[in-house]
Amino acid sequence: MMVGLIMAYSRADTTAELRAKADAVIIKELTDNVSAAKEVGAVFAAANRLAAEQDNQGALFYFVKGLELSPWDMEQQLNYAKVLLTTGKEAEAKTVARLVYKTTEQDDVLQESAQIAGLAMPDMPAPLIALPEAYQNPKAICLVKIGPVSDWIIQRAAQALAEKLGAPMFIYPEILALPLPTRSAYDRWANNLKNDISWQHPFVVRQMKLLKIQSRADATADQTLDLLAILSKAQGQEITRERLEEIKTEAKENDAQWDAALLVKLLADKVPLRADIVYVGVTGADMYTDDNNYVFGQAQVGNGFCVISYKRYRADFNREHDNQARLLERVHKQLLSSVGFALGVPRPTDPRSARSYPNSLEEHDRKALWLDAACIKGFEAALGYALPEKTKEESRKGQQ
Repeated sequence: MMVGLIMAYSRADTTAELRAKADAVIIKELTDNVSAAKEVGAVFAAANRLAAEQDNQGALFYFVKGLELSPWDMEQQLNYAKVLLTTGKEAEAKTVARLVYKTTEQDDVLQESAQIAGLAMPDMPAPLIALPEAYQNPKAICLVKIGPVSDWIIQRAAQALAEKLGAPMFIYPEILALPLPTRSAYDRWANNLKNDISWQHPFVVRQMKLLKIQSRADATADQTLDLLAILSKAQGQEITRERLEEIKTEAKENDAQWDAALLVKLLADKVPLRADIVYVGVTGADMYTDDNNYVFGQAQVGNGFCVISYKRYRADFNREHDNQARLLERVHKQLLSSVGFALGVPRPTDPRSARSYPNSLEEHDRKALWLDAACIKGFEAALGYALPEKTKEESRKGQQ
């Protein structure tokens, strides 16, 4: 969202105009920092234009002012680090780059910040070993990439899972191709909009004529949004047409969805069936089941196959600031839940434990990282060996 705003400024304005708009935001901050923060794109636009024109001192000034208002914007922090490096401030550049490296969720930003900071990819464990053809005991877990998947996410996720369960971890040597999406989230969203309108109400009928809407069935998404904006204003809610357009853009950006059950079937069809392996498909694709809007994971209960998606855990999907640790914790909880189901471990009743059922992302975040006693017992029975003592100690402390 912010990048698009900056690009819009950059195309439309001269450098002098960009600076004037940025200065207006900086002045506004003196009396209204909340409003100024909402307009910080103007400050970053000036900073990036000046950096492109090699006016490094001017760029640094605006980057500092912009980051005072929006310090969690990791793309702009990276741009700031690049200018610091260009001006010979290597130590400062590395400090900023390390911040970005520990925080960002974006692959390209992560790689660039690592290069500036002189670091390897974040806390990467030893690379996962490809699943061997002959493997017997103990029961192991094999992660399988379905479509494009960030290597650092799958490596870190595997490390955390291995530490929690004490299970040997492998990676499947092939990446499974993601099939065509099976549902349009945008079409579903556009149709659901119509449910909020009383189409037979006289006021609505009058507005339909003005908007040239023939019937509910014929109303396009744009016409429906226009109508909703009018109805909102008439009811004193003031949901602006601009805000509805933003929601429409968000829906379009996250249009494609995949049937989770079909992805689990794809996994089961493509990998060899083995009693000693639990297969975990990992994808960045958005998943759903039946009439549900989305799901975080799906499993063939007790059959050794499951698929998880990290699409809805990412900051960019939720319009959040990047938080690498939060993303990895979300993935870890889902892995514990889905792997447990693939092994036939029942869901716990304690809402605090990692595998409890979340009705929303908020509830998912509220869960802790520990397994309750019943889950530990279930995992040990299914895997055939004792879980690490650290895992049991975390459980005891968590349930106190």
